[in-house]
Amino acid sequence: MIGAERGLFVPDGLPRSIEARVTAAEKSTAPRTRRYLADMLKVLREISRVLKPGGLAVMVVGPQIISNRYADAKMLFTSLGERADLRTVHTGSRNLSSRRRSLPPPDMVSGHNTLRNRLRRETFLVFQK
Repeated sequence: MIGAERGLFVPDGLPRSIEARVTAAEKSTAPRTRRYLADMLKVLREISRVLKPGGLAVMVVGPQIISNRYADAKMLFTSLGERADLRTVHTGSRNLSSRRRSLPPPDMVSGHNTLRNRLRRETFLVFQK
């Protein structure tokens, strides 16, 4: 439940470029987005702390974090990884089969549900310490 407990209404160590994008985003979602990204920065710092030098870590996220139209996850997580002393060595994305994904369960969501339409791709990033 990263980022879901409560919103974060003030900057919390995010890179300035990310903070500017969060601030410019829709006001109603900005505190939750800021909390999510701040929490993910903490996760990446912990990954960096426990990863051996030269070690790899893979993170899989949705393609869009701030923007509803632009796939911004690669840029955001690359920047967060740099802040956590992790170098992005590879990125990619893949389509998700609506019959094989776990969220939302295919049998539980009608064809008109917006969540069903959003979860069609995933983005992965490979970080190296």
